Amino acid sequence: MGQPSVMLKTKTAVPAYRFDSVKRSHLLEQMNNGLQCRLTFVNAPAGYGKTTLLCQWAHVFSGQLAWLSLDEKDNDLVRFWRYIVHMLTNASSPHLAKNMENSMKATSHTSIFSFIDSLLNELATTSHQPLAIILDDYHVISESAIQRQSRLLY
Repeated sequence: MGQPSVMLKTKTAVPAYRFDSVKRSHLLEQMNNGLQCRLTFVNAPAGYGKTTLLCQWAHVFSGQLAWLSLDEKDNDLVRFWRYIVHMLTNASSPHLAKNMENSMKATSHTSIFSFIDSLLNELATTSHQPLAIILDDYHVISESAIQRQSRLLY
């Protein structure tokens, strides 16, 4: 994870809320109930409003929230984890990226799992509030190493 790269702010920002969209109170309630679990999946066919539902929920959620809109380019291991750190820095701790800088640089010659351990340790010490993490369009992640590693977040 050596070279610094441009991080697109639009990937880690909650999309704009459309006030004219249909409010699905029952689904929003289910999203709130999902906070009692470590992981909640929102699964439906394309065009059924998953992102719209997540946006509606994110705009009324009162806790810390981290959002990442994924695309096919995020199947790159380094890019994926850089965006995870960027997303979490924006949401929970402005010092997280700075604190993780050495761990990110070291991943070229150490295990990615050491980096993830450092990330989890850093999160444990910087945030004492619950944090909701939304990985929008996670279905585009086909890289099996990323899928295995991202399980460590929950």
